[in-house]
Amino acid sequence: MESFKWMQINAKDLPATNGLYAWYYRLHIGKNDIESLREEIEQLSLPSEKKTRIRAFVNKYLFNFFKEEDYDVFIDGQLKAKYQGKVSHQIDVSASIVDKIFEDFEILWEIRSTLKSMDYNFSSPLYIGMASNLAQRVNKHKSLIQRYRAEKGDVYEHDETADHNFAARIVCRNFIETNLIVVLSEVPSTGSMHNIMENIMNRISFPILGRN
Repeated sequence: MESFKWMQINAKDLPATNGLYAWYYRLHIGKNDIESLREEIEQLSLPSEKKTRIRAFVNKYLFNFFKEEDYDVFIDGQLKAKYQGKVSHQIDVSASIVDKIFEDFEILWEIRSTLKSMDYNFSSPLYIGMASNLAQRVNKHKSLIQRYRAEKGDVYEHDETADHNFAARIVCRNFIETNLIVVLSEVPSTGSMHNIMENIMNRISFPILGRN
């Protein structure tokens, strides 16, 4: 199993064999982002306003990347009215985290430093797929992401196949490409084993941007 950073894709020889691949995202908070937040908070007077801004910041740079897409819900019961609609994932930022940052802003710098030192596999995979040629598939993912980023349009109007859909949602969710990492694992094609393993791993991990 090998991992490749964004800049290594296309620049290094990826295995052109059967196998599974998984995309991960390394969380990062920029120095300028923290300083901008500090300036905003200093201009606010009410503690509640400051905490609301801190909560929004934590959501934007840590949790929103991993927000689940809406669920389609249908509720039915014997001799009961039926209900149908969509429900949204409500991200719950811990009040204790907000309070700690409010009381000691420097904690954000410690969070930033800790995130930089942590390995990518502490987070959930964004997407798990299979390919008969891993190098070809991963390079296609990268080129599609770059294409959609350059177009800056409504990427959901494009092809809804898995590769295009993944690339479109990476762009729509404002992932920073250079923080993406792909992990490759060669799997024998005998008996469609790569197909079987993709099915199993998707149902264990439930990737945020998965489709199968």
